[in-house]
Amino acid sequence: MPFIPADFSPPRQARFPGFNLAVLGPDYAEPDHQAVQSSADAIRHVFGPDNHWPAADISFDENLADLKRHFDEFDQRQAFAYCLLAPEDQRYLGCLYLKPIKSRQENDWRKQRFQAQAFLWLNASGNPLPADQTVAVLQDWLAQDWPLAAIAWPGRKPSWSEWLSAAPVGSGAQENSTIGQAIRHIDCANAPIIRHANEHDLAFIARFDEMGGDRRQEIASRCCLVAEQHGHVVAYASFQPAGLLGQPLLSYLCAAPSARGQGIGRLLVEAIQRIASGRMLLSSTEAWCVASQKIFSRLGWRKIGELAGVNKDGSTEYFYAIDLHAKPED
Repeated sequence: MPFIPADFSPPRQARFPGFNLAVLGPDYAEPDHQAVQSSADAIRHVFGPDNHWPAADISFDENLADLKRHFDEFDQRQAFAYCLLAPEDQRYLGCLYLKPIKSRQENDWRKQRFQAQAFLWLNASGNPLPADQTVAVLQDWLAQDWPLAAIAWPGRKPSWSEWLSAAPVGSGAQENSTIGQAIRHIDCANAPIIRHANEHDLAFIARFDEMGGDRRQEIASRCCLVAEQHGHVVAYASFQPAGLLGQPLLSYLCAAPSARGQGIGRLLVEAIQRIASGRMLLSSTEAWCVASQKIFSRLGWRKIGELAGVNKDGSTEYFYAIDLHAKPED
């Protein structure tokens, strides 16, 4: 279901007593980075009790990549981010985010009750705006000018404990609007978005990438998926459409150290299974890489062979396959 009606044009700016709204994007890179750095401790609490963004040492380039992504999401009508600016001198006052609620949990009360979720953070440095009053103004604007019947403000109303109570660990799902399929997740509070990678993701991937290959080429060929968590790319998987014996080959799977052990790798492999075309999907992993072997086993892959001592470190390479008609269960 589309986030907003096709005939609705999201406003690109709005004016209120004490602040104006403008679409968040690269034009505001410098003041946004300064505000994010100075307000990092407060911002982390806005997006959830376990949120880790932004890092205290977030770089200008990392933050710029975020702004480019937000700008693209706005133009693609996937999510809507605005910056708050002082009307008299354009001081940077904060940011508003309006997003869809992405969950496939059966009878999820959040999706039944709300059509969207909103988040607001305010610049901790010399900001004259009272938070509660600003939220009230924005709530009125969204109610009057947007075709959304009800919008949640997680952490404000409802509280985080109430918001997360419907999705205990082990339940729920995150809809992947980019590749048009539903991807299960492990913990709704930290649910990753699985989507096709774009060039803006390269800087994030480079921070943890341990693999060979050419990410830029994979992205251009739309053969690279990423997992995005709290606005940051934390893992990726890539494949070759006809990589081995004319069958698609899952080539690389890599996650940032902080994202390991959360089931994100499994989500990426499931997503590759959904979009790959062919008789079977193939892959391989080192004998010592127990994490990858567990993913293959849990998803129903079968071990089809091994090559002893073939790797540079002398380890054995295990080969796996799964029939592509055996799609992951929804």
